[in-house]
Amino acid sequence: MDLAGSVAELERTHVPLRVVNAAVEKLGYTTNPMVKAIGRDRAF
Repeated sequence: MDLAGSVAELERTHVPLRVVNAAVEKLGYTTNPMVKAIGRDRAF
């Protein structure tokens, strides 16, 4: 398995959540509405 290729593909096709969060906060919203909008935190 070529993990380096997989990481490069993700970087090309996905936006890191920290970037989305920064944009949301710049617009004056908090993290909580963003998390709700993307389907909540399903880690639990």
